[in-house]
Amino acid sequence: MNDVQQAFKKLSVYQSGVFHRESLQVLIDQQGEAVPLLLEYLKTVSENVQTAVDNDQTYFIVFVLYLLAHFRETRAYRPLIKLLEQLDETNNAFLGHLLKESLSQVIATVCDGDITPIKQLAENPKIDEHIRASAFYSLSTLVRQNQLKPEILKDYCRSMLEGELKYEGKCLPVALTSICRILNFSDLVPSIRSAYQRWPDMADIVRLEHVEEQLVPSVFDDYGCSHHKDVVTDTIGSLESWDSFQPGAAFEDFDYDEDLSWLPPVDSLPGSFGRKELLTKETFVREVPKIGRNDPCFCGSGNKFKKCCGWAG
Repeated sequence: MNDVQQAFKKLSVYQSGVFHRESLQVLIDQQGEAVPLLLEYLKTVSENVQTAVDNDQTYFIVFVLYLLAHFRETRAYRPLIKLLEQLDETNNAFLGHLLKESLSQVIATVCDGDITPIKQLAENPKIDEHIRASAFYSLSTLVRQNQLKPEILKDYCRSMLEGELKYEGKCLPVALTSICRILNFSDLVPSIRSAYQRWPDMADIVRLEHVEEQLVPSVFDDYGCSHHKDVVTDTIGSLESWDSFQPGAAFEDFDYDEDLSWLPPVDSLPGSFGRKELLTKETFVREVPKIGRNDPCFCGSGNKFKKCCGWAG
């Protein structure tokens, strides 16, 4: 088993409070050999998400997605979208902290230039609303990266806010309103006002007058949009501060001696290695904590609640 194979296996199992910096660095340094394994794993998961969910592969999929984004691997775009299309409120925990931290950035980073799959993801009523919000936010990242014309996103936001968005709730129109604030689409204030009439519960998160105060012509919120400005560039730097990788993190460990061969059948790839079957275990259910002002905002923006949808409070 060579270094890449060893790193791949080590990252396949989770140890609470342990951050495998060296293993990630090996895969970054040996990108050419790592990418086929990462893509094959992502493809396998996208074709059978429930198996990955049942085997609690949350942290491994986070590593895989971050690395592929780090490598600007656009071949990951379609299987990522396919994976996300299978996640709803019953299994969205599979993405772990990625859902709240930076899913929108990952989507934008691997986008192959065709935003149609992102729009379809954002508008799909069967998908978890936080994933849909991340899809919307990824479009703002593409604008900030000069990969999407602002006028295109502005017109799209207008159509969504004025009724094209088929949705009952408040998260998604608030996300669209936040994008308008981030990119200073001040001429969409009338559309935002109509959205507050269509989805009155939006006011539970942020009052209309606060939005109107933020949307001042010619004033660009460069600080507020910082999270959605950048694409993924540093896997290690992005992940090493996560609470789950800090000493003392209270998460259940996996056993390195357990089977790992449910992982993708990549033995035919150059330098691949045989794996045994991963331990099947009961899904660990955690109670959802009450959102605090310093917690990541539930809308999927990645900002703290008090600086995003909680600004009205």
